[in-house]
Amino acid sequence: MAIALLLLIPILSIPAIPSVYAEYSDRIVLDNGYFRVTVRTSDYRVGSFTVATGDQHPYPNQDVLYGGEDEDPGTSVLAISLPQYSKTYSTRDGQYVPEGFSFVYLTSIDYSVTSGDNYVRIEWTLPENIVLVEEIYLYGTALENSFVEQRVHVINYNNNPVDVWIMFMWDIMIDGEDGSVIRFWNQDGPVTEWLENATYIGDLSSIDFWQTTNDNENPLFYIWGSIKLPQGATIPTGFIYDDWGELVDHSWNYTVDTSNYIKGDDTAIAYLFIDTVPAGTERVYRQFILAVSGLEEQPPEIITTTITSPGETTTSPVCAPETVTVTETVTDTYTTTETHTYTVTKNNTVTHMHTKTIIMSNETEVLGIRLSHKMILALLLSTAVFFILFLIMLILYVAKK
Repeated sequence: MAIALLLLIPILSIPAIPSVYAEYSDRIVLDNGYFRVTVRTSDYRVGSFTVATGDQHPYPNQDVLYGGEDEDPGTSVLAISLPQYSKTYSTRDGQYVPEGFSFVYLTSIDYSVTSGDNYVRIEWTLPENIVLVEEIYLYGTALENSFVEQRVHVINYNNNPVDVWIMFMWDIMIDGEDGSVIRFWNQDGPVTEWLENATYIGDLSSIDFWQTTNDNENPLFYIWGSIKLPQGATIPTGFIYDDWGELVDHSWNYTVDTSNYIKGDDTAIAYLFIDTVPAGTERVYRQFILAVSGLEEQPPEIITTTITSPGETTTSPVCAPETVTVTETVTDTYTTTETHTYTVTKNNTVTHMHTKTIIMSNETEVLGIRLSHKMILALLLSTAVFFILFLIMLILYVAKK
């Protein structure tokens, strides 16, 4: 399906005329007559928001996001994961987080809220020395130029870059139909079929914006959502259309089951951003819910514009990197092996005295024959016995004579 768009893209800076429609104890409502935006500011799921049509819309007081008509936000989600810190922060309690990450519910930590005629700003200071800011804006003076913006700032006060994974999840619900359907548009003409299954898109090069309605076969009115257009939107890394129950359970990572038929179910969309915020700098991420256009099949002219930040936009804190003094104590351990070589010289001098009898080591040398004491004793005894026998024989011989 072809669409006609202007070749010259005007720059749109819309004067903001909405005023605070109502301020509850826990939420703020902005209303310009065509959109009504409610932002939760305390007690429960702080930072969630919802949208409905206003009293001057051709189809007044109808949901655009879940809870919009009742001014009761809580089902749309903002989540940011910090992989270097293995931590996930979310406006929705109890979500699954990436493996090995810890979960922090943003309502449970300190935050500040400011608001003006057309915006609500919520700021959290994270313990990782990062400031997270969410701003919800409502612009426009007529049906054809009204739009809502979700803008998120990540301000890195560290001396090192910080990786971020961010998810904006919107619980779309047109005319009370929780199973609202979407399709994708390209500014050069191609339009997809209305989606019936869960869808994940990682390559958005051929998609500029999306369109949603309650029922494509019996539509009440259309809403348009940004992706690359209008200019001023932050091109996401990925986009998901899925059952709301799946999306709301996950702060970031899960595998989309593209075989899951979800037409008519509780549907939602999500923008995914993967980025690195340099040390001492700020990054901003923006997406828009654009003009409601009744039953017009063609996208509103606002999609061909460049949306700039009007004067009402608050100024982010000036980011100055932290100064850290690091004292290092270095202990060196040395192991020394010494080898000593000793030279020992022994001088042994033996003097032999040649006499008739030399006693060496308890031995006696007789006529060159070395005899021990026992041998000498045996020799003496044998001599004595021989002498006694000689005498006996001599006596017997004499007696015989």
